[in-house]
Amino acid sequence: MYAHYATAVSWGPGEHGQARAGQEGLGILARTPLLEHRVLALPDPHPADARILLSGRVHTIGGPIWVHTTHLHYRLDDGVAREHQVTAIDHAVRAHRDNDAPPQILCGDFNATPDSDEIRFLRGLTTLDHRRTHFQDAWLRMHREAQAGDGPAEGITWSSENQLTRPLRSLDLDRRIDYVFVTTRKKDGRGTVHDCRVVLRERDGDDGICASDHYAVCADIQIVANA
Repeated sequence: MYAHYATAVSWGPGEHGQARAGQEGLGILARTPLLEHRVLALPDPHPADARILLSGRVHTIGGPIWVHTTHLHYRLDDGVAREHQVTAIDHAVRAHRDNDAPPQILCGDFNATPDSDEIRFLRGLTTLDHRRTHFQDAWLRMHREAQAGDGPAEGITWSSENQLTRPLRSLDLDRRIDYVFVTTRKKDGRGTVHDCRVVLRERDGDDGICASDHYAVCADIQIVANA
């Protein structure tokens, strides 16, 4: 396995009300080497709560592809900041995007539900900052019955059943806020989503603790052209 980690923000003891020193960041884990990586600081940082886009160019049997991961602001009233962040992300992805380019994958914790403007922008359903874009929502590709509206049981990744969500009980729970996005499908089949599901919901031990406060999203995406 090959991995790359990038720090988004770090703090010392006593800074920003933190009792201990710490840091927050993003990582990409791949079976093949990362040929290059880039880090983009996203707009509207908060003290001890800066956000980044981590991009890695990964070697695959279909040729190198760009994989991007991010973690947007989490507060319920941070919608405008998240809008600024997704438009910055789209601009970065488009730097590697044309009709002949391989598909690109954008994933992470977007802290926004599918009906939010920031997610609708990524899906090509609304305009932000005088621009439009289009990514496939991998989970919706495989669960078309949810197209009419994501109900409380549809693809939840932030759940009240997960004990690790309890420190943030003030936030609305039972939401789909983690995504795998894929750039538009190519005529040769590249970028087709073949499977997508929510995983890592299992409980461990007597305490029933999950691997994370979020459930994970796993997608199977075609990166080789049809024969």
